[in-house]
Amino acid sequence: MPRVDPAREAPQPQTISRDLIDRGRERYGVFCTPCHGQDGRGGGMIVARGFPPAGDLTAEPLRRAPAAEIYGVIGNGRRAMFGMAQMIPSADRWAIVAYVRALQLSQDAVVAGLPPDDRARLEATR
Repeated sequence: MPRVDPAREAPQPQTISRDLIDRGRERYGVFCTPCHGQDGRGGGMIVARGFPPAGDLTAEPLRRAPAAEIYGVIGNGRRAMFGMAQMIPSADRWAIVAYVRALQLSQDAVVAGLPPDDRARLEATR
């Protein structure tokens, strides 16, 4: 019986949609948050319990890294991180990369740089 190999690579999406980022956020929450934390800075609950420090996904070197490099690390691992290719299908790895890019942009964002409507919504939550 044929089955889909989750480790089989898929091409990088040509466009980033809201649905792709939403899928990436959901998959990031399942697979990445335990080590990298919700903010991506590497302070997840596994690290807090003594596992080796996770990489800061919002650090400048990773912001400059090509998307394919982040995708490759998710699949193959690096340093203390295990490769997740067998657990995270290729399309979901690309979705996680899209979400990580959005997460990077959201960290340390300047409120004054937001569009007026978004700034007003943010101010209303204070």
